[in-house]
Parts: sequence; C-alpha cells; structure tokens
Amino acid sequence: MVNFPNLSDFVGRAEELDIIEQAITASDRRTYVFLVSGISGLGKTRLLQEIYLRYQDVPDVAFADRIDCYETAAHVPFSIESRLAANLGPFENFNLSFNNWYRARFLSADLPVLTAAKAISDAFLSDYAQLAQTRRIVLRFDTVEVALRSELWARIIELIPHLDNTVLLLAGQRFGESRHALERRFAPKVIVRDLPLRGLDDQEVETFFEKLAQGLPLDSAMREKIRVLTGGRPVLLMLAIEWLRRSVSTVSYTHLRAHETVLDLVCRLLLEK
Repeated sequence: MVNFPNLSDFVGRAEELDIIEQAITASDRRTYVFLVSGISGLGKTRLLQEIYLRYQDVPDVAFADRIDCYETAAHVPFSIESRLAANLGPFENFNLSFNNWYRARFLSADLPVLTAAKAISDAFLSDYAQLAQTRRIVLRFDTVEVALRSELWARIIELIPHLDNTVLLLAGQRFGESRHALERRFAPKVIVRDLPLRGLDDQEVETFFEKLAQGLPLDSAMREKIRVLTGGRPVLLMLAIEWLRRSVSTVSYTHLRAHETVLDLVCRLLLEK
C-alpha cells in the first residue's frame, strides 16, 4: 500500500480509491479505463483531485492535469494532445510536428490537412509510447457527459487503444452503454470498469461533520436533517456547512418549498444570508 499524506478534508470512497490504487500500482502495462459516474454533488471532481494528491509522489507515476470536457478549449483540434504534451513532456516529436503545421497553415492554402493531422497524431503517440516505457501514466477527464456525442469523445475513443501503461479516469453524470461499447471494442487489451458513486453513508456523514464542521451548532437533530436533505452528497454537505458558518439560525423542513430541489434549497439559503 502507498503511504498517504494527511488529507484530512476527504471522507469516504475507500472502495473506489482501493480499486484505482490497484490499477495505478499494478505491475502489468495494461490500460485501465474507469467510468466514474453519479449525479451532481457526489464529489466526482473531488475524487479525481484526491487521486492526484494521493499518488502524485509515487515513483514511476506520471500525472497530466485534469481536463474538463465542459470547457470550450477542450474541443479544439489537438487540444487534448497539446495539454497532455505540456503536462507530461517534453514531447519533442509532437511539438515539432504541431509547430510546423501551425506555421505552415498560414503560409499555404494547399496544405494537406489530413496528412498533417495524421503526422501530428503519430508524433504524439510516439512520444507518449516512449514515456509509457518507464512511467505509469494517469489521465483524468471530467464532465465527460457533455462530450459523449462530440468529436472530443471520438478522439478519446481513438486514443484509448494506443495508451499503453495508462490509467484513464473518465468522470461524468452518466455513460449509458459506453462501458459495453468500450469493452466490445477494446477487450481484452483494455480493462473497463464502472465506478458509480453514491451518497456517503451515515457513519461517513458523521465523520464529515467531525472533520469539517467543528465549532458549529450541530446537535443530533440538525445533523440528521442535513443528512436527509443532502442525501449524503459531499458537495451539498459542504454547502450546508458553509450556510451554518454564516448563520446560527435553525434549519427546518419548512425551508424546502414546493418543487424545490435540495440543491435549490441550499443555494437559496446561502443567497439569503
């Protein structure tokens, strides 16, 4: 097992962390794809951050920055390759090929686009494979649900079979039949696993309060109300704690108006105080 630093603000997800750790520290060079799914507020982005914090100093592991598929920049051609090259580099072949293409497209209207694109892609994969010879590479993509019907998703799918010695974490609200499609296309070379997140259980919620709500007026009744209203979702728990830091007034079920979601409730209370 890896010796972790003191990360006192993270609670739960022991099973998910253990599964991902086994993949990161595995002695084989196989590619692992994890589909981290769940509704908003369950802490998918926080889990991706936690993976980095826990394993960034493990020998022979290389991390790229988290890529948020919601960002427009992520959908620009060669954006993924450019960001990964910047994080994992130096990717000399890719940088040379990309810079030559970038300059040439302003000088010649007859530049063969498809040929240039293939050259850039091949250069990236060559540099990536060279790094993967000596490092276990961890890639993290967030808000993937917005990319499932876009060219960005097609590019991720295109890259997967070439990502040797890699753990690929894809986080999104839903993936539908993506797991089965990936397995049909890439198994057995690529191991694909679902990691659905759920709300924290009662004991984890208590631990959450003990670590992050010290000094706040939280009796057992108040804790139970917050647990029920938030469904154990860490982001909503944090919003509730922040609300309590701003006000010492009591919370009751009457705060929940007709047709109002839990997230609406917490955000409204924050805005009112």
